[in-house]
Amino acid sequence: MAPISIKGTRGGLVIQASRQYTFEEIKKDLTDKLDSARGFFKGARFNLSSQSKLKTEQYRTLEHICIKRGMIPDANISLTSQRVPAAKSEGEAPENKENVILHRTIRSGQKVFSNGDLVIIGNVNPGAELIAEGSIVVMGSLWGMAHAGASGDKDASIVAQNMQPSQIRIGGLVACKPDHDRLNGDRQEIAYIVGGKIVVDEYHRKHEESIIA
Repeated sequence: MAPISIKGTRGGLVIQASRQYTFEEIKKDLTDKLDSARGFFKGARFNLSSQSKLKTEQYRTLEHICIKRGMIPDANISLTSQRVPAAKSEGEAPENKENVILHRTIRSGQKVFSNGDLVIIGNVNPGAELIAEGSIVVMGSLWGMAHAGASGDKDASIVAQNMQPSQIRIGGLVACKPDHDRLNGDRQEIAYIVGGKIVVDEYHRKHEESIIA
């Protein structure tokens, strides 16, 4: 288990600190995870949870790290109700329609399924596949295949910090690797359907409401 894990619920995020690490390791991992998301969690509600008892000062330090990045503390969020199930692989899907958040690189040959929205904090390597009934967000490089709106949702979208997929699909539409001669790899991009075809455009905050409900 990593020093910090971030789990999604319908009410918001539960940020868990592991008892296996020192406070300095926990603090660094939390900072690194939030900074690597590049503002994606801004505006999200969260609650801090720890397997070992944190000192009040330590708890406030972790909470301040989140607040400083635009997150909103909410003590009512817990994992005991409305928990987002873990993503399944190799043909299995979560039973309930929930969003899934994974903190890892998806490697060649691996498949990740979600019957809600899917967020990957990490890279998706060539030969890997993401399939979601909702939208897909990759907080890293998307080099593999991504299929959003797998059940036919034409309003689904795909967002990546570096959009270099082998193939993208939204609903029943398919697009090959976009032409990125004009694009900056450090700029988030979004793929969505317009006029019956998939287009790739620069991602702006105005798109957020349609990504993860």
